[in-house]
Amino acid sequence: MKSNIFITLKKELRAILREKKSLIIMLLTPFIIPLYFFAFSAIFDNMMKSDYNSSFNEEKYKIGINYNLNDVEKEIIKDLEIELIKYEDKDSLESAYNNKEIVAYIIYEDKNYKIYLNEMDDESSIASSYITSYLDTYNNYLANIYLESIGADQDRVYHNITYKFETLEGSNMMMDTLISIGFTFAIMTISLTAIYTTTDTMAGEKERGTLETLLTFPLKSHEIIAGKYLAISVSCIFTAILDVILIIASLVLSSNAFEVYQNALLNINFVSIILALLILISYAIFIGGLCILVSAKTKSYKEAQSSLTPISLISIIPMFLTTAGVKLNLGMSLIPIISHTYLLQNLLMGDINILYTVIMFITTIIYTILIIIFISKIYKKEDILFQN
Repeated sequence: MKSNIFITLKKELRAILREKKSLIIMLLTPFIIPLYFFAFSAIFDNMMKSDYNSSFNEEKYKIGINYNLNDVEKEIIKDLEIELIKYEDKDSLESAYNNKEIVAYIIYEDKNYKIYLNEMDDESSIASSYITSYLDTYNNYLANIYLESIGADQDRVYHNITYKFETLEGSNMMMDTLISIGFTFAIMTISLTAIYTTTDTMAGEKERGTLETLLTFPLKSHEIIAGKYLAISVSCIFTAILDVILIIASLVLSSNAFEVYQNALLNINFVSIILALLILISYAIFIGGLCILVSAKTKSYKEAQSSLTPISLISIIPMFLTTAGVKLNLGMSLIPIISHTYLLQNLLMGDINILYTVIMFITTIIYTILIIIFISKIYKKEDILFQN
């Protein structure tokens, strides 16, 4: 029996290697991953540098006032991104605002400042933070003058506590996004390999009528299916190994080449690489069986492709969940594709949940066994292999 399965396996692997479409999917599609990493890294890096440079070149926000600035106030606003313009009265300020000459205005009466702005307008809303900074700084200056006049100890007033910031390495939003989409691509490429190899080795052979030739050998239907399943799984595992190599290489090169990933925590070591590979291999074995099961009763290449296409679309779901801020939980760890993708992206960010990982492996094994049982029942009769 083992030799018969091995004969079928060799035959199917040769067919897969001769089929250009399957070979392109298996070998070339994973190379989208490094292209994606470098393209988006360059875009994010340029955006960061552009924002940094624009902060020195952008015009200041024009704010209208109805009072004269003293030297202290002029010194305070010198380092702020606002320009205070004097108008004679409130009507002039309102007219200037309506004509978009200013984005907000301040009216000073009886030692009170009243700020007029539109919080729904981006420029006006941003300018409000600078106005607050200006008035708070000026208020503190006046407070210092008063404390000095009464001989108060300013350290007792302002310096009761101290604090400082320490820079930590940790999660980087850009890196998180890239890893999330990168592993989504990895899952998709494995799914595509399974879909195209299954379509050709199962429905394609039915359509071409070449399955009958296998009956010239002393092979049983379950031996044929076992050989085909192993061939599809081997193809998917090869894609998984290529995916891991390309993802790790892309992450290392991108993090070293682009400033946007400074201080990002990337947990790449031998253990994380092996674990990532095992997760992808478990997915490869699962998805190969699932594709055979879904395509079991299809009669043509085109029908099989239509039936299997939703599998590739399902693999995108984890990316949207991650973007929405949804975290992996116990329930999600029971769901294939979602659990695989989440665990992979968390793994390279140093967040390894042993419980969820063990659950994922156990459930994947259970699902795969159940799929194999269903496949063996479906293909128990040889007529399913040759239905027209």
